[in-house]
Amino acid sequence: FCALSPPPSCVTHGRAMDARLAALRALMVEHGIQAYLVPSEDAHGSEYVCLCDQRRGWLSGFTGSAGTAVVVAEGPALLWTDGRYFTQAEQQLDAAQWELMRMYEPGVPQVEQWLGKHCSGMVVGLDPALWSAHRIRQWEALLEPQGVSLRPIPGNLVDAIWQERPVVPRNPVKAHPLRFAGEGVSSKLERLRDGLVREGCGAIALEALDQVAWTLNLRGSDIACNPVFFGFLLVTTDSAHLFLGRGSAPDIPPDAQLSPEALQQLAEASVDVLPYGSWAVMLPTLLQDAAARARDHAARSCRIMLENGRCSLATRQAAESTPGWSVHEVDASPPENFKAIKNDCEIEGIRQAALRDSAALVDFICWLENAIRSGEHVDEVSAAATVRETREHYSKEYFVGESFETIAASGPNSAIIHYKAEESSKRDLKPNEMFLLDSGAQYIDGTTDVTRTFFFGSEPSSEQRRCYTRVLQGHIALAQAVVPEGIPGIMLDTFARSALWKDCLAYGHGTSHGIGAYLNVHEGPFGIGGGNHSGKTIKGNPRMLDVYMSPVMPGMFLSNEPGFYQVDAWGMRIESDMVASALPASADNKKWMRFETVTKVPMAKNLIDVSLLSENELTWINDYHQEVLSKIQPLLLNEAASVWLREACSPIEVA
Repeated sequence: FCALSPPPSCVTHGRAMDARLAALRALMVEHGIQAYLVPSEDAHGSEYVCLCDQRRGWLSGFTGSAGTAVVVAEGPALLWTDGRYFTQAEQQLDAAQWELMRMYEPGVPQVEQWLGKHCSGMVVGLDPALWSAHRIRQWEALLEPQGVSLRPIPGNLVDAIWQERPVVPRNPVKAHPLRFAGEGVSSKLERLRDGLVREGCGAIALEALDQVAWTLNLRGSDIACNPVFFGFLLVTTDSAHLFLGRGSAPDIPPDAQLSPEALQQLAEASVDVLPYGSWAVMLPTLLQDAAARARDHAARSCRIMLENGRCSLATRQAAESTPGWSVHEVDASPPENFKAIKNDCEIEGIRQAALRDSAALVDFICWLENAIRSGEHVDEVSAAATVRETREHYSKEYFVGESFETIAASGPNSAIIHYKAEESSKRDLKPNEMFLLDSGAQYIDGTTDVTRTFFFGSEPSSEQRRCYTRVLQGHIALAQAVVPEGIPGIMLDTFARSALWKDCLAYGHGTSHGIGAYLNVHEGPFGIGGGNHSGKTIKGNPRMLDVYMSPVMPGMFLSNEPGFYQVDAWGMRIESDMVASALPASADNKKWMRFETVTKVPMAKNLIDVSLLSENELTWINDYHQEVLSKIQPLLLNEAASVWLREACSPIEVA
């Protein structure tokens, strides 16, 4: 249902890459542009995209999930990406053809800043379906005074030269059962429409795939590891329209992907289904029809709500072309906010999925440690395959697939934050090396994302133990935090980083992201982070401000993942999943919350420097391990894993 996606079929060096850039530049000449922008995202702003939408990867050879390419008429093309991918990009880009722009590093301009400095008097082309209207309007205001013209070009130029482009997936779309969703489609649409009325709007256009899937209680598999499907959704105060069937032939009904249960679910909620390809054309017509039906013809009922970061320029242009309608921008749509706060059914599903997932990981870790100690051959690729098989074995009918491509990284590869093992470059797992496993799964009752770091063999070095303990202390500090409801994520980041800062250590990624309930493993609108960037960088980045200033509320499901990485040597990360839970109001009636760690997988005791721990931290570790033992041991399917778990969870004594 959720197969892993291989990297784009591209040769990262040599003639093939030269030919692709040359072909794109020839098209640029035909269109009268001197530069062309190629983002990572698809037409829905997705972080992870299907093979046919991996345009930037196909063109550049860089397969990381984040990055923007700028191809200019002469000279090297440029690739911007963040610190998670610096090492990977260095390895995959052809330095003769591409220049790596290390985002947020001192002296490195942002894309728009570089365009303003180097493209004065030029026309820069872009696909309006792939870029958010909000970003392009901001860039236009910045770049026009500098003599840079941004030109939307319908039809993607990379697609035009991609001769063997993979086909568009059109996989089955299924109903998500109410016992797991916890709320019916009609109820969600009613809440959404109430939100529209409060904002003085008559309609909303949803383009983010997880928002569409959540609102309609549907799940798909059009993007590997993400249980979503390609679709747009227009909701007015009295109608709802799902656009489905991307890439379908004209004679195939747009609802052909829908299971019988999904069809019935949509019919009961009065949601009609229209062809995916008619979205931009039908949007003005449907808005005009909605206005004609409205009893109240006041101006406020003819506003369409669009989400800043997710609404494409193409959709915004279609909405703005509708007579009598205006646009109302919001930072996060109502469904984005609704789905972030899980209901009781979703939270219970998350807890149960996390327990089964934790049991599978304990079984796998036991097997792996014994295999390495006995000299059995295990490499990064086979380790990733085994952990998937173990998860499926433990969850059977609940298991859907992985929630992202497993990071199984040994030795120096563990220092690559988003490492991916390949058959051509995999390492064997050996004793006396660090091994980092970052993996997760999609279950029909929840989603998981867990990282543990191990050192199998003799004593790790004192530096490794000190660094791991600092990471663990940060993990504990966030797990134990009691904070006001609605606190912005940037205020929580210091909990996870302060122990590392004591030793002048840092990590180059965020501390936490939201997690969907059998939805995308990375979910907005909030995040915990910012401590790895300067205040100047954050203030100048609207996306960071939106994410890190968004409130964290009870019911949110999120990760806790500090780390540390010694480049070319070893790396470590500890990641558990948590649910934010409300506490009783204080005497002054202020609302507070804490975090419940739902992941139950032991820490690596041989990597802990007990001398660095406070009494409170040592108590937390021992209490956590006892909870792991009591909840996971009954779920284990073999005695060897039970024996291993009892030892892994035995109390740490102070010498």
